[in-house]
Amino acid sequence: ADGRAMSRTLVAPVCALVLVLAACDGPSPRDQLERMGIDFTVTSFLAAAEAGDLHVVRLFLAGGMTPNGSDEHRHTVLAEAARGGDPAVVAELLAAGADPNIGDAEMQTPLRHAAIGGHPEAVRLLLERGANVDSLGADGLNVLTHAARNGHADVVRVLVEHEVEVDHGDSFGGTALAHAAAAGHAEVCSASTSSGTPSSATLASLA
Repeated sequence: ADGRAMSRTLVAPVCALVLVLAACDGPSPRDQLERMGIDFTVTSFLAAAEAGDLHVVRLFLAGGMTPNGSDEHRHTVLAEAARGGDPAVVAELLAAGADPNIGDAEMQTPLRHAAIGGHPEAVRLLLERGANVDSLGADGLNVLTHAARNGHADVVRVLVEHEVEVDHGDSFGGTALAHAAAAGHAEVCSASTSSGTPSSATLASLA
């Protein structure tokens, strides 16, 4: 009886070991990508990130590709994911260690790409992982200005929640509010002091 009990006790660990070994014998992430006709290159990684292909992105990461990979223009994998706007891919790359503040040759950060594209969830994820809400591009514009003049109300709300500088002006003094109004997007409310005197214009919602 004791022998049978011992046998049963050993069965589960042995089966588990067999399953682990079987998994180890399966195709590697790089092999899986090759079978899918995808080259193990940064260019392919960037394309998968922008397309929102979470499965392929995970294979690249599991195969050893750095989450901060970039092409010759310094476009990072995270920036392309932010451009595509898929929150799951953005979250996966951030969890793998992607830096949300790396800019390309024109100082375009992942946050800026997400804001321009109108992807509020991607914007929120980037901000929660330390993206600089007041970063400026080579054009001198902040992220809020790009979101405002493109009419991305949801993105504007997320940026304001994270205390973006709402009165930042461009080289001509134009604020995000001015750009939104010029594009015909703005419905504005004014942030007021405790006395009720308007102190600065804040974008609350856009058409």
